[in-house]
Amino acid sequence: MWIGPPLGSLTFNVDGAIRGSYGPAGIGGILKDHNGIVLAKFSRSAGHSAPSGAELQAVLEDCHRFLESSWFPSFRLIIESYSSLVISWINTPHNAPSCFSVDCRYCFQLLPKFSWRIQTVPRCVNNEANTLAKAGIRLSPQVNL
Repeated sequence: MWIGPPLGSLTFNVDGAIRGSYGPAGIGGILKDHNGIVLAKFSRSAGHSAPSGAELQAVLEDCHRFLESSWFPSFRLIIESYSSLVISWINTPHNAPSCFSVDCRYCFQLLPKFSWRIQTVPRCVNNEANTLAKAGIRLSPQVNL
């Protein structure tokens, strides 16, 4: 069950999905306020990727969308993902595999630019983001929702 963020914060649930262990990938996210009202959502292709790479792309997309939104800098951002591995890489980028280290360091460097945190949630909490990510697999790389 999804639990809303505290007043003054927004929650961006994020997910990456792929076909197979490396293949066509999609990413999705859904931004909600403390009442659970959907403020924004996205679904797009992420090219070909490994599962962790798709999840990391989704986190980066969330950060960029939030920074470009009217909600920044008035609200604190909480990113929720079920990928504890990707979250650990973002929080300690030197532990990330070399193929993901640049993106993880970039996320880590975003931390002081605005008020945000990333946390692990059970898969069942991320169902909406997962549906959007799966839909992104079917989109061509040039089409975004």
